[in-house]
Amino acid sequence: MSPERWALLQQLFESGIGLTPEKRKEFLEANCAGDVTLREELMSLLACYSGAEASLDAVVHGSLRELIAPGAKVEEFHGTERFVLKRRIGEGGFGVVYEAYDCKEGLLVALKHLRDPRGLGPAQLKREFRTLADLIHPNLVRLYELFSEDGFWFITMELLDARHLTEYLRVRASDYRALRDLFAQLANGISALHEAGILHCDLKPANVLVTPQERVVICDFGLAMETVQ
Repeated sequence: MSPERWALLQQLFESGIGLTPEKRKEFLEANCAGDVTLREELMSLLACYSGAEASLDAVVHGSLRELIAPGAKVEEFHGTERFVLKRRIGEGGFGVVYEAYDCKEGLLVALKHLRDPRGLGPAQLKREFRTLADLIHPNLVRLYELFSEDGFWFITMELLDARHLTEYLRVRASDYRALRDLFAQLANGISALHEAGILHCDLKPANVLVTPQERVVICDFGLAMETVQ
């Protein structure tokens, strides 16, 4: 969602929250004529507003899994028959990552349960995932599959024995040769994304891992990206 569209949605949301159902219908018809997607997004937001939240951000982060897929559940994800959750690895703005056992393939994977990924609908979510999954590079985490099950959306990916960039730097900050190689790998990974027409919009030390073999791996670029025009 572009900043301009988000600003428009926020403006309309703030104007519509105090209206009665009858007035709200007239408001939607007057302000969303010809834009069915905007109307549906605004209707979903207003329907989720309980009166306790004072901002659009509060509503979006509190209850809008409907923007991922109609009927999506809001309770905690506990895995599926195929994927057994072993432990929670981390949490970011786009979801929670677990170590999980894939009973079908007989191996451990990283599983990210998605939440509120920029208001993407199912079709766009699948398109973006396929673009990212097709990227195979040693400095990018390998994405496996996208799943939708019982209203939950999640992806599986390469499970890494690694530490965050910040932790690595605490130990190796004085090793200039190692640092030069590390940042060269980081640049290679970013370059691979750019060559594929993708900008990583959430690049930070927490999203860069370093394995014991000193392989640098950029993570969390799925659903945190914009396409280069």
